[in-house]
Amino acid sequence: MEKKTGRTQEIRVYFSTEEKETLLSKAAASNQKLSTYVRNCLTRRMGKMVVTKDAIAARVVLSKVKQSAMMLKTIAEESKDTINGAELLGELEKMMGYIDDAIMASITNKEDDSSNLSEK
Repeated sequence: MEKKTGRTQEIRVYFSTEEKETLLSKAAASNQKLSTYVRNCLTRRMGKMVVTKDAIAARVVLSKVKQSAMMLKTIAEESKDTINGAELLGELEKMMGYIDDAIMASITNKEDDSSNLSEK
């Protein structure tokens, strides 16, 4: 008889063939079903994360800044000035990347408190 776990929710995740093969190998090596292995990996990772009120506030502000940058990107894409528009688009793409880095860095990992921000 199967053990009841109370798990009734499903999340679909897509992997490349190579990624799935790697996960299957690691699951087999740890003597676990694939779903158990992936669940354990995810819950261990989530358990190490700390999100502070300041981090949430920072993410809200950064999300608003990114929304403005995306609006500017749309305007630049519609610009008739293709030379300056292309340069502007490149800078906006970099800025949105920096914003994404800052949002990710606002989530602190208990084991590794180093910043995710990198030189671009």
